[in-house]
Amino acid sequence: MMGQGWMGSDFSNKDIARADDIVDEYEHSVLSVEEFEGVKVYEIESIPLEDAAVVWGSEVLRISEHHVVLEHSFFDQDGELVKSLNTMEVVTMGGRTIAKRQRMSKADDANEWTEIQVNVVEYEVDLKDSLFTLSNLRNPRD
Repeated sequence: MMGQGWMGSDFSNKDIARADDIVDEYEHSVLSVEEFEGVKVYEIESIPLEDAAVVWGSEVLRISEHHVVLEHSFFDQDGELVKSLNTMEVVTMGGRTIAKRQRMSKADDANEWTEIQVNVVEYEVDLKDSLFTLSNLRNPRD
């Protein structure tokens, strides 16, 4: 189920929900470090551990020194590219450098893709503890 398309898009449910599995279930190698437009960019290859419950044969990421994923390529068990996430716009928003526009595309059809865009972001927002009570989740109050 996690491998299925998220809301009919080219993102999988796993792409949207993943948190630490790439850190915990993969072995990582730095393939290269380069400078692009005055920013260091790290190319990292991630190979799943033998007992990891993952779908991909490997993943290759290009991450800026600001911790923004610029590219994320997903390869099958045979080393064939299946899909890629590309960051198309990087901005400073809410005091942090973030990916504003990203596009996920399938390797076998360049004309099929899904793009997401962040228009507003806030960090360090004070939220009342009562916001997450079972009562409030069932009957939200402003």
